[in-house]
Amino acid sequence: MISAAESSITVFTLDPKEFNRHPAIAVNGAALPLVRKPMLLGVCFDPLFTFADHAREVAGKVGRCIKVVKVLAGKSLGCSKDTLATTFKALAKPHLTYGRPIWPPTITSPSLHRLQSAQNAALRTNTGCFKMSHIDHLHAEASVLPVAH
Repeated sequence: MISAAESSITVFTLDPKEFNRHPAIAVNGAALPLVRKPMLLGVCFDPLFTFADHAREVAGKVGRCIKVVKVLAGKSLGCSKDTLATTFKALAKPHLTYGRPIWPPTITSPSLHRLQSAQNAALRTNTGCFKMSHIDHLHAEASVLPVAH
């Protein structure tokens, strides 16, 4: 049995002209509401599959994980590099990789860049590299692939 109170409609399309359309679908005589950005299994979808809201949310979660790693790193006496790497892999990496198989080919460059920037910030904290360090060196030092791979 389908519950009208727990159901909604979302239009997914790659045509920007169509995503404002609200199909008239009723269940048990009740019209279903249109939800533009549903959250399904922890991934925030949008009608054009840009994943912008999902990337923004994930970047925020990774930012909170970075604060934990910074506390562990400390100024003078901090945890070892291995402990920081393990903490990154346990706290931040699951957020960055969750839902990864459904992004291509529609994720936009700004969304991917936002996720990559969040990962780079976490890796800089882990490795102690400066902001001016080359990204390839940063990934090699941390033994982590870029988000796009």
